[in-house]
Amino acid sequence: MSQAQGFRRPFSSQVAWYLVVGTLGFLSDALAYWVFAHVFGWPVTPARLAAFAPATLATWAINRRYTFARDDNAASSALWQYMRYLAVQGGGIVVSFITFQSLLVKYPSHDLLALAAGSIVALGFNFAGSRLLVFTGKAADASPLVVAAFGALSMLLGQDTNWDLLNYHLYNVYALLNDRLHIDLAPAGVQSYFNPLLDLPYYAMTVSLPAPAVAFIMGALHGLCAVFLAAVVKRVLPEASSRLVWALALAGCLGATFFAGIGNTMGDNTTAVLVLGAMALCVQATGSLASRRSRVALGCAGLLVGLATGLKLTNAPFALALAAGLAVCAAPLRDRVRAIALLTAGGVVGLLLATGWWWVRMWIEFGNPTFPQFNSFFGSPMATAMKTIDPRWGPKTALEAVFYPLVFMADPYRVGEMGVRNWLWPVTYLLVAIWGLRAVIGRVRGQAGQLTAPMRFVLAFMAVSYLGWLSVFAIGRYATVIEVLFPLVVWLLLPRVWPSRLAPKAAAALIAVSVMASLVLFKTWGHASFAERSYTPPELALADASRATVVFIAQPVAWMAPFLPPELAFVSLFNFPESPAYVARAKTIFSERGGPVWAVLPAVTDTQAETARRFNETLARHSVAADALVCRSIKPLLQLSRRYRSYVLADGPVCQFKPPAGPQRDIAAEERQVVAQWAVALRTHGLTLDEGSCRRLEGRIGDQSQPSQFCRIAR
Repeated sequence: MSQAQGFRRPFSSQVAWYLVVGTLGFLSDALAYWVFAHVFGWPVTPARLAAFAPATLATWAINRRYTFARDDNAASSALWQYMRYLAVQGGGIVVSFITFQSLLVKYPSHDLLALAAGSIVALGFNFAGSRLLVFTGKAADASPLVVAAFGALSMLLGQDTNWDLLNYHLYNVYALLNDRLHIDLAPAGVQSYFNPLLDLPYYAMTVSLPAPAVAFIMGALHGLCAVFLAAVVKRVLPEASSRLVWALALAGCLGATFFAGIGNTMGDNTTAVLVLGAMALCVQATGSLASRRSRVALGCAGLLVGLATGLKLTNAPFALALAAGLAVCAAPLRDRVRAIALLTAGGVVGLLLATGWWWVRMWIEFGNPTFPQFNSFFGSPMATAMKTIDPRWGPKTALEAVFYPLVFMADPYRVGEMGVRNWLWPVTYLLVAIWGLRAVIGRVRGQAGQLTAPMRFVLAFMAVSYLGWLSVFAIGRYATVIEVLFPLVVWLLLPRVWPSRLAPKAAAALIAVSVMASLVLFKTWGHASFAERSYTPPELALADASRATVVFIAQPVAWMAPFLPPELAFVSLFNFPESPAYVARAKTIFSERGGPVWAVLPAVTDTQAETARRFNETLARHSVAADALVCRSIKPLLQLSRRYRSYVLADGPVCQFKPPAGPQRDIAAEERQVVAQWAVALRTHGLTLDEGSCRRLEGRIGDQSQPSQFCRIAR
């Protein structure tokens, strides 16, 4: 069978050769590691990573020449084949780690058996991957490599610690699975009643898999955005080479906003997979809207964008944008109307599947399907009316609305708390505006347009998406799907706005500069280094958890609820649009349980000292010497950062840095002040804070400390 598939060796011979080559690979890996670590004196982790490349290079070369030898191997690019081989080997490491950790949780006393099982599973995975994905003799398909690369990138960034995760992503799923709607009261504030379905897979992985594996899977999932985006690019630019297609797709997914969310749970990148999948289906259908295949594709596209909207309502503008793209296709009006109807029908089904059940539950419980949002309309007694649109974001004047991309490029904090910039915003905005003006003038003059149906679809999609985003949200990360299209649109429009032979080079330069700026100046929504335990809650030391109530005042702290005793009840105060009925319900929970009530208050952290501590722990863990080249190279790099340029090298044999000398903060005094402030606030609810009972507690997410204060409330 193997020889019939183009291999020179039969299957059994391939297995034998693969085992022999694997043994040689282990020996070369060990030798390379010994040289890097013990001859060159590199730290452990860099030495281990450096040894991986030559070891895999050696095994790839032998497997290509002998194990999986075939007559058409030369048809495959050696570089791309090696990259695919590297991705498969990396995937094998992840599979081995997941298998080992999963078995170790169930059978903690059989670690050697778990290790052996992980190695055997990884061996089978690597063999199958090499045979089916690497040594195929066909032109390279970069999709598996791209997906694996995003998974690896997510692992390099570390464990996700974004604010929303710490606040409600874990708690909401925990509450759903343990039916805590009548036990707790909005522990995560307003977000306690958001649809938890989007976070269900992450929660399931978190409680069953090690954090590095979870990070890899989330990053690989987000890597599918690049795959779907490449499908769109290929359809819009059918004559483009595979290299150009992937360059534009990867440039889109390496923009500042998408990069900031790689591997995290905020949902923007995750639901972008669904939206871009829907877009790829729609673009494929534009060639013949009336065909049976196109009708099926449009129904599936509607289902995907409906699911995306149900999981995260901020995707609603993209559903309208897909319909707008179909409306401008060069097809009879009847076919366009039918296409939009199919898209809409699929969208409604997807929306109801994703969130219909949750709306019904919220309606039954609170009389508001989107509780507590839109409560000014539904009037649930459990919440006051709240503004659905955050007034902090968006243009303040008509002039700002016209030039808003230029406004938030000058001040990126106008569209988000983190202040990231994608430098293609103003370029794309100006190109679309100039091209649109020329198109209108040309239409008035009776000149035919020069865009294909897929091109018109993409431009209409972007324009309607942007207008919807600007009018409703104007929050940067909600425009992720728009931003990933920028490289494609710049490449498409610049030669049409500036018909010069230099236009493609100028477009490539603009895209490259933007990507480099995103990578060099990248920010994320928060990561921690991996630790043995992903989540370590604070030790509350409560005598009787079945009668106690914990009041969350600090935010975000609801992440700890799933990891604390399940007998506890959790209530939030001051983080919700509290109505008299809400406060009364909180007091009813206190009285019915009858036990002590404890408040979780904010703690104070010396961020400079904490950053230095974590940085130094990393250097010490890898045994970086003070006189090593790595250590001497760090100080010039710190000079590039406004925050860390004043850090100085500490005395001693190990590379350590310390923040600049200055007045020491009295953390204890600052925390007493915080307690006093919240004591005043609690009195407005008729509650008394026992200020003398407060103690500082430490939880951890990965290796990152999550401090809080724990104080008794006297009722």
